[in-house]
Amino acid sequence: MPKTLVLRSFGKFFGLAGIRIGCVVLSPALARDLEERIGPWAIPGPSMEVATLAFADHDWQQATRERLRIDHDRLEALVTDHSPLKCVGATPLFLLFDGQKAHNIADHLARKGILVRLFDHDETKIRFGLPGTKDDWNQLEAAFRTLTM
Repeated sequence: MPKTLVLRSFGKFFGLAGIRIGCVVLSPALARDLEERIGPWAIPGPSMEVATLAFADHDWQQATRERLRIDHDRLEALVTDHSPLKCVGATPLFLLFDGQKAHNIADHLARKGILVRLFDHDETKIRFGLPGTKDDWNQLEAAFRTLTM
């Protein structure tokens, strides 16, 4: 398909925030046009090293997918068990919830040092990213334990 462009983000696929590597699959004509528009993008050496190791380590890829699935389920349960929010969408790294109290919950979490994504176009939507560390999970769990609705 000559006008099809497929973009993939390395960081999103592997759950490695901060590794700014991606790829694009497209026709030669679109490739020339894209190259003219964006120019050369340098990729930092450490990012290339991490990407090379991650692409080669299929066991790590599978373990990462499993960890993300487990963390996804854990986050969904935490939010729905402690709030009136309902999960309405997700990716491996983010969960989107809906509920009339989204802004109240975001304010409460912000006071506890936790930032979530609210949406201007829909005040009932709130997006959570997966906590990255055990301490992050503990902080989020503690914040939800003190949430009153």
